[in-house]
Amino acid sequence: MNVPLSAGLVAAAILGSLAGARLAHRINEKALRRSFGWFVLAMGVFVLTQELPAPAGIAVLAVAGAASLLGTSCLVMPNCRLALRAARS
Repeated sequence: MNVPLSAGLVAAAILGSLAGARLAHRINEKALRRSFGWFVLAMGVFVLTQELPAPAGIAVLAVAGAASLLGTSCLVMPNCRLALRAARS
């Protein structure tokens, strides 16, 4: 067992939970859920690109990058159909 690594993870978890408890009432719950969802999606794409062989991993990364650019550009476009659908649901 790697004691320094375990101790570092435990310390980071304790500090993170204390910081989270202080910030919990200041952050919009819907924004927090959405941000966490994007984070999980990004981490999933990252892990997938690391596990797949080189050509497939690059293809997955390219598709994910294009999708994220499309989604981000929809945030600033006033008549984006994707943004309108997301706002209704």
